[in-house]
Parts: sequence; structure tokens; C-alpha cells
Amino acid sequence: GIIVAIRFIGNAGTAMVISLLVAIYTMGLARKIPIKEVMDSCTTAITHIGMMLLIIGGGGAFKQVLINGGVGDYVAKLFKGTSLSPILLAWIIAAILRISLG
Repeated sequence: GIIVAIRFIGNAGTAMVISLLVAIYTMGLARKIPIKEVMDSCTTAITHIGMMLLIIGGGGAFKQVLINGGVGDYVAKLFKGTSLSPILLAWIIAAILRISLG
């Protein structure tokens, strides 16, 4: 029924595809811009966002490796008894991660 349709349209992936199709039509085809020019614009946009998506995905995977490996708990235990500033501790942790990433 209507609830199923609303849930389908409200799904994040479906909503993004619908918004992309509406944008291609309203910003391109409805303005009589040739389809090749619209697709060239889409290709340029995809190449710019592609690397960013890979970096974000890699960061998420690295986060899960750190969590599954227990690194967060180890670092917390390591610095629990210190009287260092939280800002300094954050810098040290960032430096350790930077070194581990190469």
C-alpha cells in the first residue's frame, strides 16, 4: 500500500536516485541542454567525488580494524593514569596514527 511506497521512496538510496534523475531533467534536459553535455557534467562530478568516497570508505575500514584489534582500549589504558592535557594526548594519538599509516 501507501506505507510501502513511502518507505521505498524514503529509503536513502532510492531518494538519491530520484533526486539525481529530477536534477538531470530539470537542470539539463528541460532547459534543452544536449544529453552529451549533461552526461559530461555528471562524469566530471563523479571523478571529483570518487577519490573522496574512497578516502572516507578507507577511513571507516581502518576505524573498524582499530576497534576489532582492541587498539582503542589499549590506548585508553595506556593514558588513563597520566596527568597530560587531553589536547596533548589527542595530538600524540594523531601522531601515532599518522606514523602507522605511513
